[in-house]
Amino acid sequence: MNGAAQFGPLAALLGKIALVSIWWAVLGVGVGLAARHQVAAIVGSLLWVMIGESILISLMPEVGKYLPSNATSAVTGGPGEELLSSAGGALMLAAWSAAAIGAGAILMRRRDVA
Repeated sequence: MNGAAQFGPLAALLGKIALVSIWWAVLGVGVGLAARHQVAAIVGSLLWVMIGESILISLMPEVGKYLPSNATSAVTGGPGEELLSSAGGALMLAAWSAAAIGAGAILMRRRDVA
């Protein structure tokens, strides 16, 4: 077996992880733009990912696959029965990131003094 061929799946996974990391960074920038205080943005984001999404998934399981954490699992091939396809997860993460940046830009523009 060719040495380079055995690293193909690993390279694909690392590429997916890099893309997911970029989308989460953009999502974080959007939340940071929307929140007035840095600590509130960080704590609120962590609470949402750790608790809020879990509660929402338990109440409405059909909606759960569209949330950012499950979209991440869909892209990277994580565990889960009710996940989107890899491309669907990528589109959902891109949509969440775009929505966060859009909302953050609108809110920041409204609060800007100049």
